[in-house]
Amino acid sequence: MTEQEWLEGTDPDVMLDFMFEKTSRRKIELYTSGCYRSVWHLLPDERFRHKMNMRDRYFDGLATETELDLAIKAADDVPNHVLLAAWDSIDPQRQVQILRDLFGNPFRPANIAPSCRPSKLVALAQGIYDNYAFDRLPVFADALEEAGCDNPEVLNHCRAPGPHVRGCWVVDLVLGKE
Repeated sequence: MTEQEWLEGTDPDVMLDFMFEKTSRRKIELYTSGCYRSVWHLLPDERFRHKMNMRDRYFDGLATETELDLAIKAADDVPNHVLLAAWDSIDPQRQVQILRDLFGNPFRPANIAPSCRPSKLVALAQGIYDNYAFDRLPVFADALEEAGCDNPEVLNHCRAPGPHVRGCWVVDLVLGKE
């Protein structure tokens, strides 16, 4: 895959295949979570939501394998047709947007100077991450800019309408996550 193909691509499967060997399992799992969260309203069963929350926690090292297994087992009773219908309703354009939110431009990885990562910004990023509060990203962009960040890719990404999901490349960059 070329940079142009990444930036203009419309097939999420091709893009995910490209990233699969280049990223962590956490990022791949957050892609699945981000997609399901984009149709959260179609998944009202609390057992499935708990499973997704526990998966996110597990892949961040905040839940044990036993806790994850229990959540998965509890969600086993959620009818498969509900999950498949929800997944099928996520249009490829949304999946591509989620992939770009997670990985940015893998051909030109951005970075942020340590001086642009004061503890108050790290705390703000952590709050956005923990609470799935991606509507706060424009305010976060302003705070980054005030701290001296002048990277247009970073600032524009935070100010873009999204979708933004847990694992957003800018938030991960500030938090030092892969």
